[in-house]
Amino acid sequence: MCSPIRQCKTGHSICDQCFVRIKKCPKCRGPKSEARSFTLEAIASRIQLPCRYGNMGCTYSAKGDTIASHEKNCRYGPIFCPFKTYDQCTWSGYIAKLKNHCAKKHRNNFYSRGKQKFLAKNFNGIKSYHYIYVIIHAYDEYFRLTWELDNTTGVTKWALYYMGTEEMSKKFFYKIEFPLDPDSRKHEGTRNLVWMSPCDVLPADDSIKFVKHNYLMLQRKLLNTYCDANGDLNYTACIYKDDNIDESEAEIDSDSELLPAKFFE
Repeated sequence: MCSPIRQCKTGHSICDQCFVRIKKCPKCRGPKSEARSFTLEAIASRIQLPCRYGNMGCTYSAKGDTIASHEKNCRYGPIFCPFKTYDQCTWSGYIAKLKNHCAKKHRNNFYSRGKQKFLAKNFNGIKSYHYIYVIIHAYDEYFRLTWELDNTTGVTKWALYYMGTEEMSKKFFYKIEFPLDPDSRKHEGTRNLVWMSPCDVLPADDSIKFVKHNYLMLQRKLLNTYCDANGDLNYTACIYKDDNIDESEAEIDSDSELLPAKFFE
């Protein structure tokens, strides 16, 4: 137990998380009190304690006066499915089980490659507001790729965010590339379009698609020139770690399938 340590009226100690869930003391069945065990709190503040989510993979430990703040934001603690808002998923659990859940329930929008090709079918024929929402598992971390098209203004926005702490986000950056159709000669001399950026951290409110101005903004007319003869837009998202561009860290088969992600409206 770490601060605050609660008590029942008899004096038995109860951890704060249990205190709010029980009606009576589990030791003597007596009523709860407003008193705290300041002596135990003082002892706990000087003891090195492991994170309560150690059995889920967390190796962090600290003195009792700081461990509680870590546990509130521990990545191994209970979480909701990242598709809670966009696909009305009700799953909740621990990050150790998130990969299996997403692979089974959200396989059209979940990928486990640091470098992944995508295909936006009939991109130049979309006639209403559309967006995609993709979760990528790479380097044993989770990232969210989102792009949206506002058909009224013709503006598209693209970004990839890190799903974790601000400190860890500094270790990653990403690249989004739009290759030219090799069979098309309508824009000879034009090069592939490439965007590279640090991975900003995803805000706690997952309904926010884009953070401040940290995203790529392109006119749809420009991207239409990168569509193939069928009007499909091919693009690649690649995640890098520790400012080291190493293609072997994000290996992709040259003949791998271009995957279409599920559209949302």
